Amino acid sequence: MSAQPDHTPATPYAPAPGSSAELLAQLRTDRRAERWVQAFERQWAAALEESRQTSA
Repeated sequence: MSAQPDHTPATPYAPAPGSSAELLAQLRTDRRAERWVQAFERQWAAALEESRQTSA
């Protein structure tokens, strides 16, 4: 009998490095881009700032 677990714990979701740029490009082509792009950029900046503060 082994002390190793018989399953692998789930790893947290991590988006691909370029996925935010791809999403932003798609948002810019939508008819609601003016509102959506501003919201995306605002939330992205807030997430980056939070990441900087928690990793320091």
